[in-house]
Amino acid sequence: MHLVNVKAPGKRCVRGVEQKQGLSGWWTEDVHAEPKVEIVAKFRFGADGGCDMEILALQRDRQVCWRCVTHLSGDEWIGTELSFELRAKDGGTDPRLCHRRWSEATDFLRYCSVRWALYLVSLTDFVETGTGNSWPRDIQS
Repeated sequence: MHLVNVKAPGKRCVRGVEQKQGLSGWWTEDVHAEPKVEIVAKFRFGADGGCDMEILALQRDRQVCWRCVTHLSGDEWIGTELSFELRAKDGGTDPRLCHRRWSEATDFLRYCSVRWALYLVSLTDFVETGTGNSWPRDIQS
Protein backbone atom coordinates (compact mmCIF):
# COMPACT_ATOMS: atom_id res chain seq x y z
CA MET A 1 0.00 0.00 0.00
CA HIS A 2 1.27 3.44 -0.90
CA LEU A 3 0.10 7.02 -0.49
CA VAL A 4 1.50 10.16 -2.12
CA ASN A 5 0.47 13.80 -1.97
CA VAL A 6 -0.08 15.52 -5.29
CA LYS A 7 -0.35 19.28 -5.52
CA ALA A 8 -2.97 19.18 -8.27
CA PRO A 9 -6.73 18.72 -8.46
CA GLY A 10 -8.24 15.27 -8.77
CA LYS A 11 -9.19 15.72 -12.43
CA ARG A 12 -5.49 15.79 -13.37
CA CYS A 13 -4.80 12.69 -11.26
CA VAL A 14 -7.71 10.90 -12.89
CA ARG A 15 -6.13 11.46 -16.30
CA GLY A 16 -2.98 9.81 -14.94
CA VAL A 17 -4.64 6.58 -13.77
CA GLU A 18 -7.57 6.20 -16.18
CA GLN A 19 -6.42 7.31 -19.61
CA LYS A 20 -3.81 5.86 -21.95
CA GLN A 21 -1.99 9.19 -22.33
CA GLY A 22 -1.72 9.55 -18.58
CA LEU A 23 -0.61 5.98 -17.90
CA SER A 24 2.07 6.29 -20.57
CA GLY A 25 3.26 9.52 -18.95
CA TRP A 26 4.30 7.96 -15.64
CA TRP A 27 4.29 4.11 -15.81
CA THR A 28 5.25 2.77 -19.25
CA GLU A 29 5.23 4.34 -22.68
CA ASP A 30 4.04 1.03 -24.15
CA VAL A 31 0.41 0.91 -23.00
CA HIS A 32 -2.79 -0.07 -24.75
CA ALA A 33 -5.80 0.84 -22.63
CA GLU A 34 -9.11 2.58 -22.57
CA PRO A 35 -11.18 3.49 -19.51
CA LYS A 36 -13.94 0.86 -19.67
CA VAL A 37 -14.85 -1.89 -17.20
CA GLU A 38 -14.03 -5.42 -18.40
CA ILE A 39 -11.51 -4.15 -20.99
CA VAL A 40 -8.05 -5.73 -20.71
CA ALA A 41 -5.32 -3.09 -20.65
CA LYS A 42 -1.83 -4.10 -21.81
CA PHE A 43 1.31 -2.67 -20.22
CA ARG A 44 4.71 -3.61 -21.66
CA PHE A 45 8.26 -3.08 -20.39
CA GLY A 46 10.35 -4.35 -23.29
CA ALA A 47 10.07 -7.72 -24.98
CA ASP A 48 10.11 -9.78 -21.78
CA GLY A 49 8.21 -7.66 -19.28
CA GLY A 50 4.68 -6.52 -18.82
CA CYS A 51 1.20 -7.44 -17.77
CA ASP A 52 -2.40 -7.51 -18.95
CA MET A 53 -4.85 -6.01 -16.49
CA GLU A 54 -8.60 -6.44 -16.60
CA ILE A 55 -10.38 -3.28 -15.48
CA LEU A 56 -12.66 -4.40 -12.65
CA ALA A 57 -14.09 -1.08 -11.50
CA LEU A 58 -14.00 2.49 -12.67
CA GLN A 59 -15.61 5.12 -10.48
CA ARG A 60 -14.93 8.31 -12.40
CA ASP A 61 -12.79 10.75 -10.45
CA ARG A 62 -12.54 8.37 -7.46
CA GLN A 63 -11.22 4.87 -8.07
CA VAL A 64 -9.75 2.49 -10.65
CA CYS A 65 -9.35 -1.24 -9.96
CA TRP A 66 -7.49 -3.80 -12.07
CA ARG A 67 -6.81 -7.55 -11.86
CA CYS A 68 -3.72 -9.06 -13.46
CA VAL A 69 -4.70 -11.76 -15.97
CA THR A 70 -1.30 -12.24 -17.65
CA HIS A 71 2.27 -11.40 -16.62
CA LEU A 72 5.19 -11.97 -18.99
CA SER A 73 7.79 -12.41 -16.22
CA GLY A 74 6.06 -15.15 -14.24
CA ASP A 75 2.91 -16.10 -12.39
CA GLU A 76 3.24 -14.16 -9.12
CA TRP A 77 1.22 -11.15 -10.35
CA ILE A 78 -1.57 -13.22 -11.90
CA GLY A 79 -4.71 -12.79 -9.81
CA THR A 80 -3.32 -9.84 -7.88
CA GLU A 81 -5.43 -6.70 -7.82
CA LEU A 82 -4.42 -3.07 -7.98
CA SER A 83 -6.57 -0.16 -6.94
CA PHE A 84 -6.01 3.56 -7.21
CA GLU A 85 -8.20 5.58 -4.89
CA LEU A 86 -8.17 9.36 -5.28
CA ARG A 87 -9.04 11.60 -2.32
CA ALA A 88 -9.14 15.37 -2.43
CA LYS A 89 -7.04 17.05 0.25
CA ASP A 90 -6.15 20.72 0.80
CA GLY A 91 -6.58 21.70 -2.86
CA GLY A 92 -4.60 18.67 -4.01
CA THR A 93 -5.13 14.94 -4.26
CA ASP A 94 -3.92 11.93 -2.29
CA PRO A 95 -3.67 8.95 -4.65
CA ARG A 96 -3.63 5.69 -2.70
CA LEU A 97 -2.32 2.60 -4.44
CA CYS A 98 -2.97 -0.89 -3.10
CA HIS A 99 -1.55 -4.02 -4.75
CA ARG A 100 -3.35 -6.91 -3.05
CA ARG A 101 -4.02 -10.64 -3.27
CA TRP A 102 -0.43 -11.83 -3.47
CA SER A 103 -0.34 -15.53 -2.60
CA GLU A 104 2.74 -15.02 -0.42
CA ALA A 105 5.29 -12.39 0.64
CA THR A 106 8.13 -13.09 -1.79
CA ASP A 107 11.19 -11.09 -2.77
CA PHE A 108 9.37 -10.19 -6.01
CA LEU A 109 6.57 -8.62 -3.96
CA ARG A 110 9.15 -6.59 -2.05
CA TYR A 111 10.83 -5.52 -5.30
CA CYS A 112 7.48 -4.52 -6.79
CA SER A 113 6.66 -2.46 -3.71
CA VAL A 114 9.83 -0.42 -4.23
CA ARG A 115 9.04 -0.05 -7.94
CA TRP A 116 5.51 1.15 -7.13
CA ALA A 117 6.95 3.81 -4.81
CA LEU A 118 9.22 5.03 -7.62
CA TYR A 119 6.38 5.01 -10.13
CA LEU A 120 4.16 6.97 -7.75
CA VAL A 121 6.84 9.66 -7.60
CA SER A 122 6.71 9.58 -11.40
CA LEU A 123 2.89 9.93 -11.25
CA THR A 124 3.28 12.93 -8.94
CA ASP A 125 5.78 14.55 -11.31
CA PHE A 126 3.56 13.82 -14.31
CA VAL A 127 0.45 15.31 -12.71
CA GLU A 128 2.21 18.35 -11.25
CA THR A 129 4.56 19.20 -14.13
CA GLY A 130 3.36 17.25 -17.16
CA THR A 131 6.53 15.12 -17.27
CA GLY A 132 6.95 11.80 -15.47
CA ASN A 133 9.61 9.08 -15.64
CA SER A 134 7.77 6.29 -17.40
CA TRP A 135 9.53 3.19 -18.69
CA PRO A 136 12.05 3.19 -20.37
CA ARG A 137 13.16 6.50 -18.78
CA ASP A 138 12.29 5.34 -15.24
CA ILE A 139 14.66 5.13 -12.30
CA GLN A 140 16.31 1.72 -12.22
CA SER A 141 16.57 -0.10 -8.90
